[in-house]
Amino acid sequence: MLLRQRLLILGLPLLASIAGYALTRFQRADFTAESKFVSQGGQPSSSPLAGLAAQFGVSVTESSSGESPDFYVALLKSRDLLRGAADWHYRFAVGSTRADTLEGTIADLYELIGETPDARLASATGLLGRQVFARTDVRTGMVILETTARWPGLALELNNRLLQLVNEFNLQKRQSQAVMEREFIDGRMGEAQRELQQEESRLLRFLQENRQYQGSPQLTFESARLQRLVDLRQDVYTSLAQAYEQARIDEVRTTPVITVVDPPQGSIRSSASNPRYAGFLGLLLGAVVAVALAFGREFFARVPQENVEEYETFKKLSFAALNDLNPKRILNRLRAIRIAASEGESPSSRLRSGEGGGDG
Repeated sequence: MLLRQRLLILGLPLLASIAGYALTRFQRADFTAESKFVSQGGQPSSSPLAGLAAQFGVSVTESSSGESPDFYVALLKSRDLLRGAADWHYRFAVGSTRADTLEGTIADLYELIGETPDARLASATGLLGRQVFARTDVRTGMVILETTARWPGLALELNNRLLQLVNEFNLQKRQSQAVMEREFIDGRMGEAQRELQQEESRLLRFLQENRQYQGSPQLTFESARLQRLVDLRQDVYTSLAQAYEQARIDEVRTTPVITVVDPPQGSIRSSASNPRYAGFLGLLLGAVVAVALAFGREFFARVPQENVEEYETFKKLSFAALNDLNPKRILNRLRAIRIAASEGESPSSRLRSGEGGGDG
């Protein structure tokens, strides 16, 4: 059998091997850059309002960034962040000479078409949505960012741009929060100062009216109570003043909120397969398929000779089945059933008469 089917067994694996080698040899390879970062969360909060709440015995626990790794994964896939990356002007080298340099936005580099600039930007944003991958490492809490592009330089620049956008988002969020805290504390400081002055005036008036109060238990108690109120108002005002200065510092702070543990430099890897490996795999799979086809051809060639009657029956049934699936024949049957239902006639008799007329 193998000798009779030698052309199939030798030719199919050879063709499969050549096809596998050619597909992987001439396919366009994409490049991926990877980086890892961690948010500076998990540390005690430096929020001014948290310090103020502690003066009243209220514990407020926050992280410095307040966001989990899963938040950054969602942020990296958000439309706003991807739009900021798509609209950025990239410049990277694709060769060893200065002439081998590409630059432009994502829409320019990939030659995306669109009726308007917004449409081209939307197409570039959708493209980045399929080329940007982010996940979290449960054991370490790090965020792993992978960017894929047609050129290794673009994959690297895109990864750096996304890290920059994440950091800018955190800075803007922290600064806007500091602005709101400063405005709130500024108004609260005025109230606290007036309350402190009122308590100080009450204590001063008491001392002026009672110069020798130490001998009276009632006056001594009243003096201690007024002093405690003054001390409390003083502590509140001092905490608000400290919080106000801290908010002013945070309002202009530009220190990064994320720490890049593993930068994307040096992490470029190609998605292209090894042509030799693909050729060998094609040769192996082609041989398996060729042997299976050879056995099948031998089997179906031997059946008509060994089982003539069964084979003839099989041919007749196959022809009848194909005839039953004829669209015109099916429509005629449905039409006959509809007519029989409207005339009150038996559908089976109508079918027999219709089929007989059709055959004639």
